[in-house]
Amino acid sequence: MGDGRGLHVRAGNAMARTRDGLLDGALEALVRHGARRTTMAEIAALGGVAKATLYNHFRTKGEVWSALALREVEAAGAALVGAAAVDLGAALADAATAVGQHPGVRRLAAAEPELLVRLAGDEGSAAWGRAQDAVRAALTAAGRSDGMVPTDLVLRWLASHLTRPADVVTCRAEADLLAAALPPRPPAGGQSQLAGSPARARTLRGSRSAATSARLTCSRIVRSAARSATQTCCRPVAGPV
Repeated sequence: MGDGRGLHVRAGNAMARTRDGLLDGALEALVRHGARRTTMAEIAALGGVAKATLYNHFRTKGEVWSALALREVEAAGAALVGAAAVDLGAALADAATAVGQHPGVRRLAAAEPELLVRLAGDEGSAAWGRAQDAVRAALTAAGRSDGMVPTDLVLRWLASHLTRPADVVTCRAEADLLAAALPPRPPAGGQSQLAGSPARARTLRGSRSAATSARLTCSRIVRSAARSATQTCCRPVAGPV
C-alpha cells in the first residue's frame, strides 16, 4: 500500500514538472514569436518533450496560454500577499512593476496589442479570479478592508499596468497613494456594532471617505490606462522583434 502511494506521488510530481517545463517553453516561444506565430510543436520542443506529450497536458494553444497566464498570476499573487503585511504600498508597486515588465506582456504590447487589451479585460478567466483572491488576501494581510469595492479597485489598478507600464518612481507614487486611500478593515461584528457610538460613527464615516478617495484615485489612474491602451491599439502593429 505504501509503495503504491509513493509511486502515485512520484508520478504526480513528474507530471507537474513536465507541465511546468511546457509552460516555460511556452513563455520562451511567446517572447520569441508572439502568441499567433507560436506553434504547438515549438512549445513542445522548447519544453523538452515530444509533441504527443504536450497534447496529453493541453489540447489547444489557447489552453496553453490560459495555463501560462494562471501560473504567472499565481506567482505574482504569492509575492504580493507575502509582502503586503510589511508595506502595502511597496508590495503593490512591486506587483505592478512585475506585471508591466513581464517579458510575455512586453512582447504582446510590441506585436499584438489587441490581444493584450483583451487579456487585461478578461474578468471571467481563471487568472482574473486567482488575481482577485490574491488581492483580497493581500488587503487582509495589510489590515485593510477586503470587500468587493477595494479589491476591485486594486485589481483594476494592477491590471492597468498590462497596457500602461509605469516607471519605478511613478509606480511607487501611485501605489502609495492608493494604499493610503484604502479603508481599514472593519472591526469584528460588522457595521451593526458601529451604531449608537459617536466614535464608531466617525470611524464608519472615515472608512467611507477613504473608500471614496480610493475610488477616485483608482478611477483616475485607470482612465489614463484606458486612454493609453486605446492609443496603443490604434497604432500599426509592430513586426517581430
